[in-house]
Amino acid sequence: MKKNELISRSVGTEDVLLLEQWTKCEDNWLKEELSGFTDVNSFFEYYRSLEGEWRIWENIENEEAIGLTYHMCSAPSNQKPWLGTIVTSPAYRNNRLGRGIIDALGEEMKRSGHKALFAGVPIQQYSWIDFLNKCLFEQLKVESNQKGQFMVMARPL
Repeated sequence: MKKNELISRSVGTEDVLLLEQWTKCEDNWLKEELSGFTDVNSFFEYYRSLEGEWRIWENIENEEAIGLTYHMCSAPSNQKPWLGTIVTSPAYRNNRLGRGIIDALGEEMKRSGHKALFAGVPIQQYSWIDFLNKCLFEQLKVESNQKGQFMVMARPL
């Protein structure tokens, strides 16, 4: 499946179950992302209250959900677009669909006049950094916050 075979839609409340199902065995994701939250639903609702957008990405042919993202078009930190989360269905992992989703999101941001898409990754999550490197993100710098150190990455658009 290629990026032009993907469509996205806004996430509905029933889609929280997908996030829960897709991450239930992902210890690293649960540890990093749910820290400070009681469950996936409270995590989802918190980010829903911010100025970003949750999306479900589907196969255009059968509308099967294959991925979920959270992004901001204009983050408070630098008024630039940021990818907050990307999770793919376990059935579709390791076949470049995550990159297809990021490609599609990047093209949308480029059409809006943006020059880069940013992401922040906990420094100890090497596989996440590696994934974003494969998606053409470049490592910019390491910063710290209350949760620890994280790698700031950017993908030129």
